[in-house]
Amino acid sequence: MKSLVVLVAGLTAAILNGCATVPQPQSARRYIDVNEWPDVPCKDDLTESKYYLLDRREVQRELDLKALQTIALAKAFNTPYKNMPGYTELRMQDQALSEEEKLQQRSRREAELKAITTKWLESQLAAILNSRQKTRLEGLVLQMKGPRAILVVPGVAESLNLTQDQRTNIQGVVDEYLKDLEPYLVRYGHTMLQMSRRSQTIDEFVKEQDALLVVITEIFKARDEDIVSILTPAQREQWDKLQGRPVPVSWPPHAFFYTPFMEEKGAPANESSGSRELRR
Repeated sequence: MKSLVVLVAGLTAAILNGCATVPQPQSARRYIDVNEWPDVPCKDDLTESKYYLLDRREVQRELDLKALQTIALAKAFNTPYKNMPGYTELRMQDQALSEEEKLQQRSRREAELKAITTKWLESQLAAILNSRQKTRLEGLVLQMKGPRAILVVPGVAESLNLTQDQRTNIQGVVDEYLKDLEPYLVRYGHTMLQMSRRSQTIDEFVKEQDALLVVITEIFKARDEDIVSILTPAQREQWDKLQGRPVPVSWPPHAFFYTPFMEEKGAPANESSGSRELRR
């Protein structure tokens, strides 16, 4: 494993000297991902990740999405809960519960709502995209997640014929790097909150976020390399094949809380926007 102390020290010096800049994208890899956050209890939401990708113009071009498809995807993602099959029944079940029972069963209720949302979003993808677009999108999800996808995307480890030792070693790399990433990820999220509360100026916010983004990205790149180094040459070749051609995607650098299709007609989200609740 690379010396993260040396890596971070070098990056910090470069940032302080004004020599470090936010790296240009080389693929669809997204380094700021809520599923990588320390203490986040949720599993990777692969369905929602597809909509994040489909929101980006580079992906729309790669899939050759038509205007009507993009508009339909935006409409699907922004569908109110009440219009999703199964939601009314779930609400009726909740009405029979006392407030105390609702609190006690909160995890179950959230899981059921998530299942309803996922089923709806997947059904819309199946209806809107053609078979070629669906297949290509699956490869772009792997690019977006990076080599950690080997463990979190169903079927990938089996496709690579990973041994149990390899799975254990990859998980060990992920766990080890998270210890070093945690303070930077936490600080990144903290500055987002500071900006939302207007406790920082815009210039202060951008400068600190740029610095943190550079460090976080380089640490994730080092982790990605360490994970790939565990694979055999044949497995690496298969991993590259599963991802397909790299498609550079420009993710909003300072809009961690943004959601896909924030514009009403399906245009990519405004990079300066924060998130908002889309479903009422």
